[in-house]
Amino acid sequence: MTHEKPVIVNSGNEFVELYAQRSNQVNDILTSVNQETVFSTINFEDQTFGIQTEVEQNYYIDYLNAMEDLDKDVFLLEYTKDNHLEKEIQDYAKERGWNVYISNSIELNGK
Repeated sequence: MTHEKPVIVNSGNEFVELYAQRSNQVNDILTSVNQETVFSTINFEDQTFGIQTEVEQNYYIDYLNAMEDLDKDVFLLEYTKDNHLEKEIQDYAKERGWNVYISNSIELNGK
């Protein structure tokens, strides 16, 4: 299947992983993946941000590495007001050649 436009799956990691296991490819369903909160977390009850657990972070990174191995572009969407965490995310994404957007608001209307 060819895509006339980019097809970016946002946070559909469970679906994409299952599809890849069954089909040994994902070319016919997507061109890229976007994963939210690989490094950060959101507490929706009190509208605050935190740091992702190591277990969850490793799970997401393994998934994104698998997508990269299938020649898919990787996008990260992170939420933080912590300058140190922001730099860590930026550095990691740059090292990997991944695209990243970091917002300081849940509504994505921040920086």
